[in-house]
Amino acid sequence: MLLKKLSEKIALVLATVFVLCAFAGISVSAAESSDAGEYKSEFKMQYLEITYPSDTVVLSKDTPATDEAWAKAGINNVSERKKAFQNNNIAQVYVDSVTKAIVYYITTNSTESFEAFDISEWDDEKVKQFAGSLYGVENLTAETKVEFGVYKHPETKFFTIDMVEDGEVSGHSLIYATVINGMLIEFFINNESLGGVNQEYIEKIVDGVHFTKKMTYQEYEESMAKTWRAIIIFIVAVIVVIIALVILSKYFKNYRKKRNEMLGQRLVAFRNKKQNGEIDIKTIIMEMNSLYDKELINTYVNFNTWFKPIIKNLIWGLVFAVIIVLAIQSGTSLAIVVGVAIFISLLYYMYSKSEKYKESLYKQYYVTQKKTATFRFYKDYFTMSGIDSITEFIYEQITSVRTFKGYLYLYMSDTYAVIIDMDEQPVEQLKNLIKMIKEKSKA
Repeated sequence: MLLKKLSEKIALVLATVFVLCAFAGISVSAAESSDAGEYKSEFKMQYLEITYPSDTVVLSKDTPATDEAWAKAGINNVSERKKAFQNNNIAQVYVDSVTKAIVYYITTNSTESFEAFDISEWDDEKVKQFAGSLYGVENLTAETKVEFGVYKHPETKFFTIDMVEDGEVSGHSLIYATVINGMLIEFFINNESLGGVNQEYIEKIVDGVHFTKKMTYQEYEESMAKTWRAIIIFIVAVIVVIIALVILSKYFKNYRKKRNEMLGQRLVAFRNKKQNGEIDIKTIIMEMNSLYDKELINTYVNFNTWFKPIIKNLIWGLVFAVIIVLAIQSGTSLAIVVGVAIFISLLYYMYSKSEKYKESLYKQYYVTQKKTATFRFYKDYFTMSGIDSITEFIYEQITSVRTFKGYLYLYMSDTYAVIIDMDEQPVEQLKNLIKMIKEKSKA
């Protein structure tokens, strides 16, 4: 049972981490307007921003198929285009609203781009040779004409590839690309769109590129070292927590086993005494009624989930705070994403678990029938009746006594309690009853 619960938590955590990391891989911020009538997209993981004219139609694989932007761009086969965006690592597409020219922005990581790392300081001839080797010019047919060039961007060098095919399948493509921070940044336009190969428009988009961070290879290695340190610290912390949980689980399992054996003996002794007339079953110290409705159960489950384990929840919060602080200090966004993902996962797990528990209690206590439970407290025991059948409890069964929002909770285990409505009860009599219960139960 413990392994099943643990596996469910781990599965939920990993699923959330996977989703968040998938989004973080592109991490496009919302467009921001500027005084110049332009908008900007920020790609945090690629350390770049792209500024483009405000009338540009912007698309991506995440643009809903029903969005009118597709029609504005003159694109009809939306589902096929979305699949192509996904398969070809197309992060964003920019469409000139006037000419309908389409520029594709693609970012990829490869062995070649990583080895080149940064081409901004290379001479033009070396840049052209690299472009030829990267795009496999030697494999092109005789009908394909290719012209390489170098475009001087204010912050780096872009190589250009002008490719014209005059065979059975004709076509014209124009590529502007660079390598920086070990990533291939590519802008691509062809004659398949209504706007054709519009060189002026693709250069306008390329000119709008701003690199928010340019690293040397040494800085990249240092950044990766920080990332791995943070990941190792995180993994070690998780392993330590899991080991601690396993040890505590075994301890409490043994403790519960011994306690249950002791309670079994006490219950047998109590029943023998009661059968022999040694227990006072006539003198009722106090009688209380509780309507088992949704309000009672909701209050109980919320207390059980969030307030009763407040110390444990605070410790977990402190652990996550330490992890996130370490991640921030290391400057690694992945570690921050993972830490936040696990924190959100656990919150959601606790919430969903509490909602399921409420539903099970609604059925268990027939809340639709609005049944009233009657509690009668005697010197050596107390009874609960009215819900299903009469149940007897000895005070030694109580592990904890809590009060919350007008209810008295007598816990028989870490998660199960009988719930008593304290409203309209004599205050002094109630205080004396709680004092007696605590003394007899040693809770």
